[in-house]
Amino acid sequence: MKTAEFRVESIRRLAAAGLPTNPRLPFLEAALEPRPQDEVVSRALALHGVVAAAYGYPRDRALQWIRREELWEQLTAEEQRFLEVQTEEPKAIRLGVEALGALGWALSVIPSCEPFQKLPPTLVKKFPDLLRGEGTGQFREASRLREQLELLGMLDLLYCAHWAVRHGELGGPTLRSIQPLPAIVERRRALEWLLTRTGWDDVPLDT
Repeated sequence: MKTAEFRVESIRRLAAAGLPTNPRLPFLEAALEPRPQDEVVSRALALHGVVAAAYGYPRDRALQWIRREELWEQLTAEEQRFLEVQTEEPKAIRLGVEALGALGWALSVIPSCEPFQKLPPTLVKKFPDLLRGEGTGQFREASRLREQLELLGMLDLLYCAHWAVRHGELGGPTLRSIQPLPAIVERRRALEWLLTRTGWDDVPLDT
């Protein structure tokens, strides 16, 4: 399937929901390939730990768990600072739950991360139980990275949805049945990272 075919489906779904579309958006690069599954799993697990801390789990315990499971290098500089210095504002880190959901979907942990739906409230239960200090072995064994075409299709949908919400913010039609812009952006960031070799903080998110 060519990237142009993904775009036809993305536009169809957005239009069916009454959302604006832009047929002039560039297509995804056909050469995009997923990162190795182990790398995606490690990033998801590291993000799980730091997001938990942003929502109230003790930062020192999150830090201990991340170091024990050898996930420290999977965190961004901002995330490391948040855990170590403990003076960073957690609000921005909390948005990472949306990226976590997208990685969870990519690893077949949850059924969807599309822009029309909230993430399931049971998302955290799909990851290791930090309260019990659960290790990462079982999660690694159970994860299965979705096929490249499925990943590309979801990324294209999020990309088009990102444009639709931006357009709505700038005076376009009222947006219905779609998640807020920050949620869509973070889900897109996760899949853009997964399908490129770009650093997490360097992922281009233009529309």
